[in-house]
Amino acid sequence: MPAIRMMGQDTAQLSTLTVNSGIYYIDTTVSLQQQAKEGATKVNVFQNNQTYYTFLLFAKPKTPERLPTRQQYQMYVGPGFDVDRDLSAVRVDIATEEPTFTPTGWPDGYWGKSYNATNGVLTVTMRMTMPQFQMEYDAAKSENCQPKSFCKPDSDDNCGCSLNSDDPLYADCQHACSRWAGNDVDCPQGGCYGFSVKLPTRFQAGPKQGLPPAPVCYPKNENWNLKFMPSTENVAGVCYDPTPPEGKFCEQ
Repeated sequence: MPAIRMMGQDTAQLSTLTVNSGIYYIDTTVSLQQQAKEGATKVNVFQNNQTYYTFLLFAKPKTPERLPTRQQYQMYVGPGFDVDRDLSAVRVDIATEEPTFTPTGWPDGYWGKSYNATNGVLTVTMRMTMPQFQMEYDAAKSENCQPKSFCKPDSDDNCGCSLNSDDPLYADCQHACSRWAGNDVDCPQGGCYGFSVKLPTRFQAGPKQGLPPAPVCYPKNENWNLKFMPSTENVAGVCYDPTPPEGKFCEQ
């Protein structure tokens, strides 16, 4: 997969979209000289003895129609990294002017962590299947069903209209509340889930042999081999094709 330069607001944070069930390498090795050579006017060079945070926005629990969020991140942390001392789980409050980070317990049994002392690469796997995450996600979804004078959760915690059904605005109200209000939860109640990494004293940016790791093929499994649903009618005019295409995967 080609490299993607992360970008974001001017608050010392970088963001990017990641596809569920993927493995992503965060390249901490890009030096000041390399960034300048590539024409960057605002640089971001990782430094030793500094703490960096990675967290998930719009993480999802499992539903009958959707697999839960599962992400794996790799990054070069260099020699001398201590997984128990330098890696922590955090909760992130994004409602403040700048995100605030609070250490929390590692979700044992759901998240994985490993450090390769040979190449200095840390791997963190985040599986958002914790019962606590499900409860906090549902609570945030219910809380986001607003404004309260217009929207309210139903018995299944789905957001719906709070107006009487004979109200002239009921149809618009129901559409807005069920389709928009609280429909996409950015963070569960209590804050987004993430992790912090403190780079050790011996960390140094710059090219490293064998890094970044070679990309691999998308596996042909339920996470990636999603079937196209055939259309039941010719809704696309000349583009209509009753036979949906099959997925194509490389063999490696």
